[in-house]
Amino acid sequence: MSIKVLYDTLIIGIAQSDAKEKTGIYRVTKNIADGLSRAEEVELSFSNHHPYSKYAHEYLSADPVLRQHPIQYPSASQEKIVRLANRLRSWQTAMQNRTTNQAILSKGMYALGSKSLTPLLMAANKLHHKAQQSALANLQVYHSPFHPIPHFARTTPHLKKFVTFYDLIPHIYPNYFRDSYIGEVIRQAAKSILPNGYGFSISQSTKNDLCNFEPAIDPEHIFVTHLAADINVFYSFPDAETAAQVRSRYGIPDAPYFLSLCTLEPRKNIDHVVRCFVKLVNEQHLNDANLVLVGVKGWKFERIFNEIEDSRHLKNRVIVTGFADDRDLSAIYSGALGFLYMSFYEGFGLPPLEAMQCGVPVVTSDTSSLPEVVGGAGIMLGPTDADGLCQAMLRLYGDSGLRAEMSQKSLARAANFSWEKTVQQTIQVYKKSLND
Repeated sequence: MSIKVLYDTLIIGIAQSDAKEKTGIYRVTKNIADGLSRAEEVELSFSNHHPYSKYAHEYLSADPVLRQHPIQYPSASQEKIVRLANRLRSWQTAMQNRTTNQAILSKGMYALGSKSLTPLLMAANKLHHKAQQSALANLQVYHSPFHPIPHFARTTPHLKKFVTFYDLIPHIYPNYFRDSYIGEVIRQAAKSILPNGYGFSISQSTKNDLCNFEPAIDPEHIFVTHLAADINVFYSFPDAETAAQVRSRYGIPDAPYFLSLCTLEPRKNIDHVVRCFVKLVNEQHLNDANLVLVGVKGWKFERIFNEIEDSRHLKNRVIVTGFADDRDLSAIYSGALGFLYMSFYEGFGLPPLEAMQCGVPVVTSDTSSLPEVVGGAGIMLGPTDADGLCQAMLRLYGDSGLRAEMSQKSLARAANFSWEKTVQQTIQVYKKSLND
């Protein structure tokens, strides 16, 4: 008997509205949706009750895999109720914003209007909520890939509720975020599975952090499901000539290079990587080595570019490509001497796994979830260990035998992760929840 799953599409809608939002969370959401779509044990449908429903609908309707599944929207009557509720709410807000020096009559009219609007608004919200709940009558599981469980699902008693948790970094290291929005989303998501909901965490490290952050969560209800790298995107690129053409388009010279791929922001510790590269080149006189940084600018990225500028005669050896299309990543990864990922903290660490799946030696920091991902396949260092990073780069630069050995270890380690495995683990957890 199939498990009837309603999968939230908010992340998909946001990503389709703005290409810059196609981040790691979007990749996970899409790959899990694809896997559930193909699974015989699952009867999948999509929840499209959110402000980005238009964008999600356009994507789902065009996707050859996902378009076969029903999309749940508010019905025409529900939409009318929502519009009425929004109009009542805007009128109420407008009244509340009236200035305090208005005439007494105006204040009296406000009080009368507010008093009369409140029961109408409550009635409209109640009708909408009831209509939403009726649509869930035959479903068993509600899964949100990131955001809190919406109220209409949270208050439907028979549904098993799931949220996927990626990291608790906004709460552990709030200084790495420009605002508190993401942290508040995570906080509300954790609360939305209380008292007896369930969660997926993408690493044991994240599960530990989540349970420490919200002690009311039952650790037995949080399940570790590691991520994976898409084998259609990340693989050892076989065509040297085409790979060279791809790299040329991004300004990557036909010369040895170390690679890092991430958003350019403080948590990723890229300024440390630049300093170590410059130090190594200067001290060891590596006349042909380059450092390639792939990724979009995040926030407080100035420190990275200041390090590049300070390198003076070597600044042309540090290439910042900006955004790179998925179709080009395997060619860029595969040509690197080694992949450097000295992040201070990660919920999982997809880029090192992507690099390993392309057969590239990896050097990462030894913090948080990264040992779970890299295992014994890479070189692991403290995130501020400058001498260790310089030594690792020098060894990879000069020792082709080491590179070949680490390449084989990377491929073997990456083979332990797959989206098929992640999806099957997800389905097994759904089944377990239905038997609890």
